Amino acid sequence: MERHPYFTAQLKQFSWARIELDGSFSHRIFEARLGVYGPGMKFGFWSVPTAPESHDMEGFPHAKHYIHGEMMLQQRWPTDIDAWKLGHMNGKGDIIPRLSFTTGEFPPPPPKVEHGQIKDWESWYRWRGLSMASPAALLMHYPLSVYHILVDILQIAKCTHISNERRALQIHYIGAEKELNHLPLYDVLFVWTSVDTNCLLQILRAGSFTSLHGHHPYRFR
Repeated sequence: MERHPYFTAQLKQFSWARIELDGSFSHRIFEARLGVYGPGMKFGFWSVPTAPESHDMEGFPHAKHYIHGEMMLQQRWPTDIDAWKLGHMNGKGDIIPRLSFTTGEFPPPPPKVEHGQIKDWESWYRWRGLSMASPAALLMHYPLSVYHILVDILQIAKCTHISNERRALQIHYIGAEKELNHLPLYDVLFVWTSVDTNCLLQILRAGSFTSLHGHHPYRFR
């Protein structure tokens, strides 16, 4: 509860954040209003199980045919525009934080990020050229939390693009579930830090995904 005022202040930056009388914000209701809440590939990066128990536990099966990381099983990944499912809002190009692993039409790279430049959502949105009307923060907080841990807390990666300072880093992401549905968003660890692009993101538990692929880690390069 000590952090409640902080989180409320963060939410108030966004025009889409409806704060209830008790100070809460139901992101699932907001996602439903956007039409991006539900299980399966048709919901792109937003795909989540809609069963009452959202974690992989015996006795609490997910919706039929739902698989964490179903996109990863496809021969071809959808484009970033398709996977964000926000193309109808992106007429000015300021809603979706662009990246591309699947087409030859790469978006222009964002400006070089300097140490200390990204300190809150407003500064990150400004650096990425996004409108504060974009709901991207609802998914980007996953990879940006890992970025914060590596750069600011553990200080084992630097915010730099200098090639001679780059190095490989193996990350053990334990208990990943719905994170597999938006795994490409973790490009922040490679684009903004001294972590090299041969970084291994190792998924040690991923429920139905590992049941199809055995218990081998998924390598994201």
